[in-house]
Amino acid sequence: MAQEADRSLGIYVHIPFCASKCAYCTFNSFPGLERLHVRYVRALCQDIRRFVEDSEPLTVDTVYLGGGTPTVLEPPLIQLLLDTCRSAFDVIHDAEITVEVNPGTAGLEKLSLMLELGVNRISLGVQSLLDHELQLLGRRHSAGDALAAFGLARQAGFSNINIDLIYGLPGQQVGDWSRTLTRAAGLAPEHFSLYSLSLEDDTPLAQRISLGLLPPLDEDSAAKMYTLAEERLDQAGYEHYELSNWAIAASDRGPRRAARLCRHNMKYWQRQPYLGFGAGAHSFYDNQRWWSLSDPQAYCEAVERSSGPTEHCEIVGPVESMAETMILGLRLSRGVSFAEFQTRHACDLRVAYAAQMQEMQQAGLLAVGSEGITLTSKGRLLGNQVFVRFWRTDSVD
Repeated sequence: MAQEADRSLGIYVHIPFCASKCAYCTFNSFPGLERLHVRYVRALCQDIRRFVEDSEPLTVDTVYLGGGTPTVLEPPLIQLLLDTCRSAFDVIHDAEITVEVNPGTAGLEKLSLMLELGVNRISLGVQSLLDHELQLLGRRHSAGDALAAFGLARQAGFSNINIDLIYGLPGQQVGDWSRTLTRAAGLAPEHFSLYSLSLEDDTPLAQRISLGLLPPLDEDSAAKMYTLAEERLDQAGYEHYELSNWAIAASDRGPRRAARLCRHNMKYWQRQPYLGFGAGAHSFYDNQRWWSLSDPQAYCEAVERSSGPTEHCEIVGPVESMAETMILGLRLSRGVSFAEFQTRHACDLRVAYAAQMQEMQQAGLLAVGSEGITLTSKGRLLGNQVFVRFWRTDSVD
């Protein structure tokens, strides 16, 4: 495959292992597979090397190890993965290299080793800073553990830390969410990712709700919590740059570089190319999207047979590409630019989506400016109602 001109790649590496499965989790993650750790990492490295065998050097500016819990792996395995990425790709000197960390899975020594290996960004799965909420979610750590993990990451030398939080829990009070926000903001991380809880029917938490053991999710309360987060983090000096993501503003941290947007995730929202390696990992490259087998052992076996672990591959056509540009771009606070849309798709979005724009603007969900379109504050709360209109690709003029 030929590299897209003048674009650096993002690399996502999926680690599907975890210490235990949380009550709400639908991610492709599996506890109790320690015996597979070494074999899986070796298969990952083989898969990465095979991809670049017949290609010219590919430039990479972000590497993201997600899961699961990547830090259940021993440091030599993390080192092997990062070394393989650097030998297979042209990883630029200031690449953003992120590892997801759950409290309790990485002590000071492991965190310090990761920093030495070139990891320069940590995403810490805190989820809540109230013990009763963590127990409800089935998390293994306590609020104290989360606070300690953040302190250890700082002590190890990390100056770019994201904190993940979840709101909209069954029975959660706005005041409880406010307490978590206050404590988390007091840590002054560089980045926040805040997610409204959504549940699949087969998760333990959803089953408890269906049995009447817990109250159902309350969308109105979740909306109030989201609005509170916007207000609180704005006051604390964070830029709300994507629906679920906030980054500290550059001016508030002096020499700590520019606003700490997650450079890797920006690739997803801007439809830039990325390669995913590992069980269930997705890739987007040369207008193709594909993903790997989700079962870790099946993934290993496919790589070892040299048959390739790809489960499905599809071409993203021009109409689908336009719809994705709108849906993903509107997640960003800067929205979708008329000029950039014209350059990318050779058409005027004001013509292509005239009906959708008029409808959403009249509903107060979309703001149309001289340079592009953005979601309104109401639109941020009801984003899915906007996105589904742009996904109706048969209605594009």
